[in-house]
Amino acid sequence: MANYVQTVWRQLRVEIGARPLGLPALKSIMIVIATLWIGGVGWIQISGSRDEYGIGSSAYRRVSEACSGRFAKRYKCKSSALISGENQAFIDWSLKLAIIFVPPLGLSIVYGHISRLREEREAEEARRRIRARRRRTV
Repeated sequence: MANYVQTVWRQLRVEIGARPLGLPALKSIMIVIATLWIGGVGWIQISGSRDEYGIGSSAYRRVSEACSGRFAKRYKCKSSALISGENQAFIDWSLKLAIIFVPPLGLSIVYGHISRLREEREAEEARRRIRARRRRTV
């Protein structure tokens, strides 16, 4: 399947007359895409965030009003509500940061794989040329 896709891609490039992008151009494109992603999605994720789980939140006020009993029981109830809210806030922020930074990280991993494959292919072609020259001279 991979060979078929490569063959079709080569034919398409020849028919269009396009030449493959060099690594510096590909790197520049990926940097621009990653920067736009981090800026745009980061702005969307962070600009709308508010303190949904802290002491000033309405959810915490509702839970703390529902806590009844002696001081120790109310304190334990409110602190457990606050801790669970902080845990949820941590999870929410972790997800936001993952949404912001994981796709550009994946893009950089793909770029590294592509550049390594190209370098290996170029090195193999260079070795083949050197072997062919050696055979001609012998």
